[in-house]
Amino acid sequence: MILKRFPLIILLLFSVILNAQEDLVAREYFINGEFKKALTSYKKLYNKNTNNTNYLLQLVKIEQQLELYKDAETRLLEVIKTNSYPELLVELGYNYNLQNDSISANKYYKKAIATLDDNTNNAYRVGRTFENLSLLNQAITTYKKAMTLNPSLEFNMQLARIYGTQGEVEKMFESYIDLIETSDSYLNTIKRSISEFITDDASNENNIFFKKYF
Repeated sequence: MILKRFPLIILLLFSVILNAQEDLVAREYFINGEFKKALTSYKKLYNKNTNNTNYLLQLVKIEQQLELYKDAETRLLEVIKTNSYPELLVELGYNYNLQNDSISANKYYKKAIATLDDNTNNAYRVGRTFENLSLLNQAITTYKKAMTLNPSLEFNMQLARIYGTQGEVEKMFESYIDLIETSDSYLNTIKRSISEFITDDASNENNIFFKKYF
């Protein structure tokens, strides 16, 4: 029985190794800015495994780099019709944003955030996608809504990080305080993060905020 399965095992291993090599080549093309070659490579990979959202998103990124926005739109819409991936609504909105269509972009951003009404756990994927696309205000809205709908969820670390990026230091401190109140296990991480915003100048605005909250 083992001998009969051996050729099948070898074939499977060969297929896995070949796929890994093709993935590596595709990534190299993308990193090096050879987007047309990357597009061809990722299309082959995606056609072999249409359930792989990483390949899907890489294809979308490449098509956006090549300004093939309609191709990216069609690709995303086809998947959205049959799969409930809320982060793809964000990606579709961003694709419209790249075409300066803010109305359509905001429409899909709102749709993505609205999926929290049915499943607050969608906030992890939706919020992170907004962050990755530097859509920080939308990420804030997502995390805050999730915690309002489900108080057991904790996104104050994410909120603090975003506020720090935006230079909203007081709001960052407020989020850290809220986080400490729920768990002190983050204390050392918070101390390291806060140290980047504190100086030796007592009159510094950030230092004043720090004394107010800590």
